[in-house]
Amino acid sequence: MGRSRTSQVVMDWPETGSAEPQSRQGRSRTRPPSRWRSPARTLLGLAPWLLAGAAGAWSWGHLKRFLEADPRFRLPATEWEAGPQAVDVRGAHAIPRQEVLEVFRPDLGGSIFRVPLAERRRQLLAMDWVADATVARRWPNRLEIRIRERRPVAFVVAEATASAGEGGAMLIDAEGVLLRWPAQGEFSLPVLWGVRASQPAQERRGRVRLMLEVLGQAGPLASRISEVDVGDPRNVAVTLVLEDRAVRLWLGRENFAARLNAFREYYGQIARWAPEARTFDLRVDGQVRVADAALAQAVETGRNGKGEQRAR
Repeated sequence: MGRSRTSQVVMDWPETGSAEPQSRQGRSRTRPPSRWRSPARTLLGLAPWLLAGAAGAWSWGHLKRFLEADPRFRLPATEWEAGPQAVDVRGAHAIPRQEVLEVFRPDLGGSIFRVPLAERRRQLLAMDWVADATVARRWPNRLEIRIRERRPVAFVVAEATASAGEGGAMLIDAEGVLLRWPAQGEFSLPVLWGVRASQPAQERRGRVRLMLEVLGQAGPLASRISEVDVGDPRNVAVTLVLEDRAVRLWLGRENFAARLNAFREYYGQIARWAPEARTFDLRVDGQVRVADAALAQAVETGRNGKGEQRAR
């Protein structure tokens, strides 16, 4: 019995002693990771990308220096050397080529790579005749410039300005943009009255569109209208040339086609009734009145007198 107890103790003791090493081993497994391990792994993962970025930056810098310094990419040094082969300008008719080249003067003699395309386009758009423009590089050493010019729709007599010069004779497009007189070009357009450079752009645009509405409704008579006065938008006046006689017609604000056609249809009778009259009021549909009061009275008296004679 005593031996068996001693054996039990001897046999049980190693089992008890072995528990502590297991516990220590378990604690070592749950030890928190080092605070440097995660950043190191992230840096190792980004290393290929960082190396690729550095290589790309070095390559771009090398390529940039090559494009800026190599003479094969250089524009002509002067405007006289910048012919169509080097600076190709198309679409500029009212604007002289020399004026377009002036925009690109800072770029001449330098690399085509350094030309600020967006800035040069902005400068071109600032010109009054330029409606739209594009600027493109054509490697190795050419610039391609495309310009869409504005289309004038009328002559105007604006205030004397630095751009218009003394007398203020200018042109105007459908958007109400005043255009200086071009160095070359022929135009067959009506004269538009009632617009000024000092007016807001929106007001000028509205009055030009009113003129275009009148001309559009005039149909075949539009070619005979030499002047349009929109000084009072509620009463548009036009100068119409019929049978070598220029007459001024008050059209009001609506029914332009009907009123012009009615005047044209009865013009023969009107010319006999009022041979001296030059201004007619058509603002009431179906009626033609002489605008001058004295002439209107004389016309009415003459018409009544002829009526009495016919009655007799």
